[in-house]
Amino acid sequence: MLRFSLRSRIAHAIIPFWALMAPLWVLAQPYSQGTDFYLAVGDNISGNTGCEIKIVANVATNGTITSGLGINQTFTAGPGAPYVFTIPTSHIVTAAQSAENKGIRVTANNLISVYSGSAALGGADAVTVIPVANNGTDFRTIGYNNLNPSSIIIVGTANSTTLTITPSCATSAGNAANVPFTTTIQQGQTYRLQASCDLSGTRVQSNLPIQVFTHSPCSQVPTGATYCDFLWEGALPTARWGTTYVTGALGGRNGIDLFKIMAATNATNVYVNGTLLGTINAGQSLTTTRSGGNVITANFPIGVTQFAQSNSVSSSTGDPAMIQLIPTAMFTTTYRFPTLINSSTNTHYVTIISRSAGVASVLLDGATVPGWSSFASGWSYVQRVIAAGEHTLTGDSLLHATLYGWGGVNSYGTIVGAAIIVTPLPIEDARLHGTVLPEGNKLSWARPADAFDGYFELERSLDAQVSTVLNTVQVDPAQQEFSFLDQDVKPEQTWFYRLRWITPNGEVSASDWIALHTGAGNTAMQVFPNPVKQDMQLSFEHAPKEAVQVRILDLQGREVHASAHTLPTGTRNIDLAAAVRDLAKGLYTIEANFDGQRLQQKFVRQ
Repeated sequence: MLRFSLRSRIAHAIIPFWALMAPLWVLAQPYSQGTDFYLAVGDNISGNTGCEIKIVANVATNGTITSGLGINQTFTAGPGAPYVFTIPTSHIVTAAQSAENKGIRVTANNLISVYSGSAALGGADAVTVIPVANNGTDFRTIGYNNLNPSSIIIVGTANSTTLTITPSCATSAGNAANVPFTTTIQQGQTYRLQASCDLSGTRVQSNLPIQVFTHSPCSQVPTGATYCDFLWEGALPTARWGTTYVTGALGGRNGIDLFKIMAATNATNVYVNGTLLGTINAGQSLTTTRSGGNVITANFPIGVTQFAQSNSVSSSTGDPAMIQLIPTAMFTTTYRFPTLINSSTNTHYVTIISRSAGVASVLLDGATVPGWSSFASGWSYVQRVIAAGEHTLTGDSLLHATLYGWGGVNSYGTIVGAAIIVTPLPIEDARLHGTVLPEGNKLSWARPADAFDGYFELERSLDAQVSTVLNTVQVDPAQQEFSFLDQDVKPEQTWFYRLRWITPNGEVSASDWIALHTGAGNTAMQVFPNPVKQDMQLSFEHAPKEAVQVRILDLQGREVHASAHTLPTGTRNIDLAAAVRDLAKGLYTIEANFDGQRLQQKFVRQ
């Protein structure tokens, strides 16, 4: 059998890696784009005014910004027209280890990207906010602390969220290092962990998805350098960490940046450009200063953060900034992003990273980009000054960029966005199978024949578009079968599941989605296949005795198809291929009325 995966293509065909990165087969699942976001901002030693939210969208989009403290602002964003909102100072998170209603929610009717920046004079930084659908339940935080207490700010995205926090050092409230404690927050509430030490390596776990930010009111990078600056960044869930990161130096300075690398697994070997940097255990980190382009790899997934250094070290304008990097598995081909905090930074930059063979196709605001510098493993990077405002970045092969700005002793930095790139993994190879049980949905799969390393991610979704990682399992060559019980499911709901395999060098392949419908009627009616491509069958557990009235509804509840079907005696299937072939891609509800009952399920048209 020919496996349609990136790993097998490299192993069995003489094809350059970059040639595999063509848009004809690259599938990007939104990661930094979404329709529902939560964020929170910590205190800034330079003052809490001028903190902003910027929203960009690829199509005209309406939405609302709300909070538990009274924000209720509608907005419209579209191509070339970002929406800007100033965060009231009343929403700055200041309490230590108590719940506050200071989470800010952003919702929209179409996909948007949300960025936020703190623009205080002498203390600025920025974050790319991750949507709720891609928030996680397990984090290892990375920060940089001195001079002022460091903190971790957690935002609840659902009621009755239980947090289990294992601080890496003693907290200001008296929690001992490496001793877990629990607390509960509600939807939209914030919880701030604070310490006079560096909280890097702290583990934050939850029963429901949360948003986590690391924060320092003002830190020097490195310790003792002039000056300190506000540091603020969104944490990447450990389920999204990778084993390969590619970095490029920040422009407009001396080109030397500091990197902090965190492990989630014991005996993690970290390499920079092929040379062993060190071996660390879960919660431990390594720091290194580097110039130019670099490839950072490890035998287990790691988190990597890039820091702009203090003004006296960088020999130029600007001050410390913190950028949570993403692994190459989350690079994509298209980005739309805005510059941030224009009041305190007067020069904006991007550092773009691309496969060397694809640099000619990279377009920044529709124009080709000159001046690339190549480095190890066929990668290149370039630094460009950009004007204040909204920008687009596209290419024919996977690429990425960091966004940052300098002004006097001010600086900010963040990523331009992220996606999840997948290549199809034949369902018959992994054989992902689901069963609805009284205690939950049981998912089982087999190890693909050529999967000997890396790890599996089991994802769950309500629309086969935006997903949450349910479980991460290391690949064990000695283990053939794997399973997971999803107990956090609601009745009378259709759930979609997919298996992803991530190799040690960050390559990703994925199975097709499968659908499970929970509740008493989970076997009374089934849609298959689900998701639907061209053909669809509606199958009933018992043959209907009378005509079946079928309706298909879109996400807004509008009827897009209606038909009646009189089935021959004993027949339990209805062929609906003609009904779905002209449907636009998206999520639909199918409803069947017969024999005095009404059954509903969701399906995805791909």
